[in-house]
Amino acid sequence: MPLPLLRDLPYLLPRVIRRKCLPTAVPRALSAWLPGFRANAGTRSCAQVLKLYDQWLVPKFGIEWPRGRRILEVGIGATNSSAYEAAARGATSAVAFEPFVALDAPLDATLLAECAQRHGLEPGAIAAKVSRATSLDPLAEASIDLVLSNSVLEHVSGMDALTRDLGRVLAPGGAMLHLVDYRDHFFRYPYHHLLWSDSVWARWLNPGDLPRWRIRDHVECFERHGWNVETLRASPLAAEFEKVRGRIHPRFGSYDESALSTAFGILFLTRRDSNLPLT
Repeated sequence: MPLPLLRDLPYLLPRVIRRKCLPTAVPRALSAWLPGFRANAGTRSCAQVLKLYDQWLVPKFGIEWPRGRRILEVGIGATNSSAYEAAARGATSAVAFEPFVALDAPLDATLLAECAQRHGLEPGAIAAKVSRATSLDPLAEASIDLVLSNSVLEHVSGMDALTRDLGRVLAPGGAMLHLVDYRDHFFRYPYHHLLWSDSVWARWLNPGDLPRWRIRDHVECFERHGWNVETLRASPLAAEFEKVRGRIHPRFGSYDESALSTAFGILFLTRRDSNLPLT
């Protein structure tokens, strides 16, 4: 690894330690003690992630958007919390797709009980509409109406394969909403992952699940597979980007500043050959 600038040491040292000494999926109890890292919102509340989706889906489909839909959430994390919330709000079914993180059964049961109490429903009635999957292969073709993800796509190295799989299970007229966090996930340094060559990043700094996609990469991938992509949000952190503007590695030389500086992206997708789902 090239001799780092002194100003980068507070970033580099924790990154190297994270890369060399910790598993890709940091245990939830440990992540609370790691400076700059954050736990998944789905481990705290059933409603929290659904509120994020509400901001973008209510304008599209109305306040009752989960009702009557078959929903798939990609990368749901250690609990089925947001799938329970969707089911409680009227989804026909909700698939919690999580290929990497094991279910935290005690926490999951606690959040299910909280969801049921808040909605005045029996936990069993909610759970009956929710299934957890570690692969999309068993899902039937055209069995899903709406695909959701929150802070997931930035971690997916095989985007083409995932896009093909989602296209197979999504029904005609279906849609997708992806909330993507393009920051370096050592959050105190949101753009420092753009300062290094691919070889340095792969050998020393990548925690194992951060391919360094920019929003342009995701848009181009989805369009390649026949999707209309509506970018609902592409927000930079202007002051933070200014700190690294002149230091971006030439590996990212083909990207314009908008793609490089986007920290938060919201992508809404429909098939090119279909209309929006009915409200």
